[in-house]
Amino acid sequence: MTTVYGLYRTGKEAPKVEVFASAEIARNSGNGFSIIKEQDCLADTRLFPTGFLVDIYNINAERKVSKFRDRATAESRVWKMLTDQEAPQVDEETETVETEAVEKPKTRKSSAKFKGRRIVAKVDGNPRTKKTGYGYRAMEVVLGAGEGGILYEDYLDAGGRRVDLEYDLDKGSVGLV
Repeated sequence: MTTVYGLYRTGKEAPKVEVFASAEIARNSGNGFSIIKEQDCLADTRLFPTGFLVDIYNINAERKVSKFRDRATAESRVWKMLTDQEAPQVDEETETVETEAVEKPKTRKSSAKFKGRRIVAKVDGNPRTKKTGYGYRAMEVVLGAGEGGILYEDYLDAGGRRVDLEYDLDKGSVGLV
């Protein structure tokens, strides 16, 4: 099992970082974040603008920064900060995560209805504006997949979120196959 990191921001709140024992466990948590498996994942400036990396870095930094010297420095320092965090322990035989008794936030079970389904675009261009942030990028993931669409799990790995998929389904911009 490989440790992965979930990064996300909602509104004006500070960004959040979660550590998972595997990508599968991260996807099944249903929190709508971007999954980081390696440092190269941080290079996507659409998902992780440099200002976002500064905010992520400052969560655990002893000495806060207002900016990085360059993009490469930002990516390497954030990756080091992420990898210094301790991952939850996984029982290899049962593949269950050993955690302290913490009440889990309630999530809707609707993500199970998308598992294994293919998402296809029903529009030619992105109907969302760039200022919608994650929603715009999620639609770009679907549009970038071409006519064959993209599997829900791959959509999540690419940075799509369940909430954005539901919105686009309601608006008729995407369909499920």
